[in-house]
Amino acid sequence: MRNSGYLMPEVDEIWTHPEPFNIKRKCIGVTNCSGATNIIEGDLHMNLTKEEEAILRGERGEAQKIAMNLLVKAGEAIEAESLVQVCSAHIHPAMPLSEYPEEAFIDVVDYFASLGGRFKIITTLNPEGCDQEYSLPVPRTPSYLAKQSKLTELYKRMGAIHVWGCIPYFDLNVPRYGEHVAWGENTAAAYANTVLGARTNIEPFEIALAAALTGRAPNCGMHLDENRRGDVLVSIEETMQLESATPSDYTLLGKYLGNKLVAVNSKTPVIKGIPRNISPESMKNLVTCMTGDCGAPLYHIVGITPEARTVEEAFQDQTPKEKIKADPHEMEKLRRQLMSFSKDDKIDIVIFGCPHYHLNEIKRLAELLKGNRVHKDTQLWLCTNTSIRQQAKDLGYVDTIESAGGKVFRACGYMCYKFNPELNILSDYAFVAKGGKTGYAPTDTCIKAAIEGRMP
Repeated sequence: MRNSGYLMPEVDEIWTHPEPFNIKRKCIGVTNCSGATNIIEGDLHMNLTKEEEAILRGERGEAQKIAMNLLVKAGEAIEAESLVQVCSAHIHPAMPLSEYPEEAFIDVVDYFASLGGRFKIITTLNPEGCDQEYSLPVPRTPSYLAKQSKLTELYKRMGAIHVWGCIPYFDLNVPRYGEHVAWGENTAAAYANTVLGARTNIEPFEIALAAALTGRAPNCGMHLDENRRGDVLVSIEETMQLESATPSDYTLLGKYLGNKLVAVNSKTPVIKGIPRNISPESMKNLVTCMTGDCGAPLYHIVGITPEARTVEEAFQDQTPKEKIKADPHEMEKLRRQLMSFSKDDKIDIVIFGCPHYHLNEIKRLAELLKGNRVHKDTQLWLCTNTSIRQQAKDLGYVDTIESAGGKVFRACGYMCYKFNPELNILSDYAFVAKGGKTGYAPTDTCIKAAIEGRMP
């Protein structure tokens, strides 16, 4: 597999480091402006266009010059032969990752902004760490809120679209089949490759940022045809009864398939048996939950993925290295494992929106809550992005939910799980947080628990 992608360090280990300035120099690859010139003069092994060489010489400004230098160094490190022109970027993270006074990645954004850096292409951002209107869902220190405000303003100054969400493909960042993009959120990148037929790696923060500034990314990994070939075939039989499955059912299926694919070390699985009339919300949940465990950037879903009209096309006429079958009994066992609560156990918080809820999901939640009231000892949180929240508010869904005692946040749903490990947290997302008591249940069951204050 040629130029298959990046070796990505653990984000929490790097960007929360208490000595950010040394790491900033390391991640941008230069301590002054001479790095790009040195590459041009004799060290360059990549094939660059005249425009890319001009950017590298500094003819398009200092910010683009340093960003291009970063891309060239990263590309050469993984033996990419060239850069590829990308039409959009999606940057992760867009929130502080710690309570440290300083964080390296924020200093990097500040550095490029101070050089006058402006995004050349459509650029969206992952969620903020808190809804600053409510200072919730996760209570934050003044230091954290100050860092979030600074980062938000820096990204705005550089020209990012103010959506703040993990599902950019439902809003203003919707690439077409075959277009190359540079997306940093793993689940969003997987959706772009799988459903839209766009081409992106799961880009590290610095690559996505540099791509947004230059409109280029290293031509490797999922940008190349040979790396998009399927490797493992997953068959889903009719006994799974997916024709009547709900979006929350697909989170469980995604979690189950993700576990199976990790066990066989699949990088580009091919999945046969997903109904072609699957809803966008169900597809979002399926891809997100598979990626949460498997981490693959592309899932060939036969009959849905543009490059997988048939099984043979998905494998590019090669033979699968392995074949596995989905087992409904195994999935039911997983469902039980994901539930930490027994009937009548107290539920402290019910969370919806990881991944972010889309408009249709918010509408259904409002319908389920209409005429009801969230229990006085229970909180109901719903997370979505700025654009969808405003649409839901205009249509009256937000008022219905909040009149019933819930809250609709513009924030990261995943962060909610880290709120307090002592609380009992229930969600319709098949994800078990690290620490604390959590449970997965279908959406209807979660609503009943919110109203009754206990597990139905």
